[in-house]
Order: sequence, then structure tokens, then C-alpha cells
Amino acid sequence: MRVIYLLIIMGLSSNSYAQLTAMTEEELELTDGQAFIGLDQYSQNGLDFTRINMGMDIEIVMNADEVVFGEYDRAGENETADIRFNNYAMGYIDQYGEVRPFEMKDPFFEFAYDRSDGTDDFVGFRFGFGESRGMMSMNAVSLTGNISVEIGGDFTPLPDTILDFIVLDANGRSSLVTPEGEEDVIRATHIGIPNGEKFIIDDPLARFLGIDEIIVNDCVASALGTSSPMCFPLNTFESMLIGDSNGEAVEGLFQSFQTRPIAWGNSSMGETQVMTTTGAFFNVPNGAVNISPDEAAAGTPRLATEFIDRGIGRFEHPNYRNGSVQYPQ
Repeated sequence: MRVIYLLIIMGLSSNSYAQLTAMTEEELELTDGQAFIGLDQYSQNGLDFTRINMGMDIEIVMNADEVVFGEYDRAGENETADIRFNNYAMGYIDQYGEVRPFEMKDPFFEFAYDRSDGTDDFVGFRFGFGESRGMMSMNAVSLTGNISVEIGGDFTPLPDTILDFIVLDANGRSSLVTPEGEEDVIRATHIGIPNGEKFIIDDPLARFLGIDEIIVNDCVASALGTSSPMCFPLNTFESMLIGDSNGEAVEGLFQSFQTRPIAWGNSSMGETQVMTTTGAFFNVPNGAVNISPDEAAAGTPRLATEFIDRGIGRFEHPNYRNGSVQYPQ
């Protein structure tokens, strides 16, 4: 499946058996709202942008065998595509057998043009949402883009020891990285706290011992003879809940394609600008995925996206049923 978001919109159809009738003057007076489709145009950074906004809410549950964007040879890269997800899904089935859809509000299409030399060169396209929340599941092989998972909460510094009852509060800023811990936004295979960034332990004893701010090096945070991994393969995060720390919808989820680096987002309207790279780019807004350090180390197992286990990787992980991993609330 190569153009997933376009297919989402194209596939949203329903049978309708209604006859259009004119509204009376009285009915019109009681009606307000906004256009189903709106058009915005603006210029910035030497480019002209045209955005088509659709005032609609979408709820979707879907599975795809494979999602591939940007499959071409790229110098210095071993992975074969900018974005490659196997067994991709939106939405999930909870422990009670209820379908929990992925929610999207105000989808839009946006086009970027370079008219600086008197031509009308099409240089970029993106598809995104005003707001979104819900579960995404996948086996991520490679990812080009921005996905800054907020790591904060329970941290067990000595797991699998007699001191594994010690649980501290810790946090750090994660991003796409190489297996060695260097930041890498192009065809990344890992996510974690980059080398040189701080892993912060919010604990009085840690502050007394001077280990409350540990600099990450070579993908580990080391202090007092202990070390904790800070980089993790993307495919260990099989299901990710998109939403803020309170579970509310977030702004800024989009997929884009560009022939040059482009900063998407209308700054004159106060939108956060996201700098994208050439090729396919997937943006998960900062703060949209929130997990604890212990969850980051253990991974986030797959939730069910099919009712029957067909042995192809779309059923819930056994750890949900044995109670070692909690279902999302």
C-alpha cells in the first residue's frame, strides 16, 4: 500500500438514500456553520502554498500488509525506502472486543510551488489533520521524519536484580537515532535519547549523589557502576498511542513528499513549522507519544487489529492477556 492517506479519503464512502429539498427561509435563519471545503493560499521562504481544508471528522479502523513511501536508492543508506511499515494499522480492538477507531479531524491537502524563476514548479505535497488521536500499530522497518517520543515516568535502574523494587521518576527527550545513538532523521531504524542529551532522574537521593542529570553516551546512561540502554529498535514499539499526556487529540500529524527540504506550516497563522527532508517524510508532533522509561526499555507490544489470530502479526501480544502489560485506558 503506497499512498495510504489518499486511499483513506478515497475509501471513505457510505450509501445514501436521501432526496435534496430546498430549505425554507426560517430554517436558513437557524443555521450556521462553515464550508465543507476551504482554500488557503500563502507564501513563505520563497515558495507558494495552496491548502485545501476539509471540515469533517473521520473515524477509521484499518489494516495494511505493507506501507512503503520513497522506495529508491539513496546515497549512504542501507534501507530501501524512506518509510517502510509492515502490518500497519490504525485503530485497535480492546480487551472487551470493542473497536476503538483512530480519530482524525479537519483533514487537509497542501501543495508547494516554486515560482521564483517565472515557472510553476511543483516541489512538495503533504496530507495531514487538524487534530488526531488513537492507536497506530506497525512493524517499522525504516522511518524518515520526526517522531519525538516523550519519555517520562517510572524508571527501574536495576531490573532483574534483588533491587528491582526501586522505581524512580525520570524523563528524557527522544528522537530518531542510529543504532549508535546519533540523531538520524533519514531511514532511521532506532529511536532513543541521542548521544549528548540528558537523562534526568527526579529523585532526592539521585540529586544528592549527583546522578540526577546523566549525559547519554553510546546509547547508554551510566552512573555508579550501572548502565541503562537509551536507544531501541523501532520495531519494538508495535503499538503507539497518539495523543497528549491527558489522552486528548494533538495537532500536527502529517505525511509529506518533497523534491527539496521544505518548512511546512503557515507561520503567519501561528502554526508550528516543521522542516522536512527531500523524499517522503512522516511527522508525529512533539508530545504526541508519551511512554515511561520502563515502557521504552520493554517496548510496546502489539494490540489486536483483527478479531481472529491468523498468525500474521495483527493479534494482541500474549502479555496483555497474562496481565504483564496493561491495556491502554
